[in-house]
Amino acid sequence: MWLGQAHVATDARVHVRTDADDEQQARIAELVIERGTTQTVRRFDPLPASCDEAHAAVSLVIALAIEPDLIDDVLGQAPAPQREPIAIDLTLQLAGASALLPNWSLGAAFGVQAWFAPWLGARAELLAQHARNNTVGDTAGQFDATLIAADLRACAGGKPGSGTRIALCTGAAVGAMNARGRSYERSYSPTGFWLGITSGLRLELDAGLPWLLDVTAVLPLRADPFTVARAGGDEAARQPSSAALLIALGSRISL
Repeated sequence: MWLGQAHVATDARVHVRTDADDEQQARIAELVIERGTTQTVRRFDPLPASCDEAHAAVSLVIALAIEPDLIDDVLGQAPAPQREPIAIDLTLQLAGASALLPNWSLGAAFGVQAWFAPWLGARAELLAQHARNNTVGDTAGQFDATLIAADLRACAGGKPGSGTRIALCTGAAVGAMNARGRSYERSYSPTGFWLGITSGLRLELDAGLPWLLDVTAVLPLRADPFTVARAGGDEAARQPSSAALLIALGSRISL
């Protein structure tokens, strides 16, 4: 009787090789399993000391020869490893910068981040910064400056603890800068192209609320100077800074 069946249809053949007359060889058994043109050898060296254990080992080999999938049928197949789903978050932060615009500036950043693996992610943000009461040299007037830019970065990091992630994010930002003059005899509101490299650390911390802290270095590659025409016809200009620091604090919502 085999698993409730009186007869088993199989092309498997099992040959047991041992030498009962030799005490040392009697402790070694080879089972040769033939299935069609395929031959497999199972060697027991030594055989279990207990006859029941030896019979069980030989019986298992014979059972696997008759039905190779027997172990999977009895124990079940191991579940296939599941890939972690992509984690997507919406982010909203208040942001302040030094030297990004002529004076200290304040604004906000709204974006989305995705983690494709625990250590690899990407983020895209819309950044807005505004600075008031800027001056150019010793001229009498003032102007306000506004920067709006799209920032795209790749991130690499890890989770040093539960609910905490630290990542280095690097990329580029592109946008437009607008200057609106005030207190000048004639004021204009020109808009210029802006391009910069962004790189910094992002800290994620779950402490009741999911907090985000970004510390980013900004290196402008293209930014037009702020220019004022004097009454005598000459011009005074204020050049943009070659490096800036941007700090943002906010939260995220997981999708």
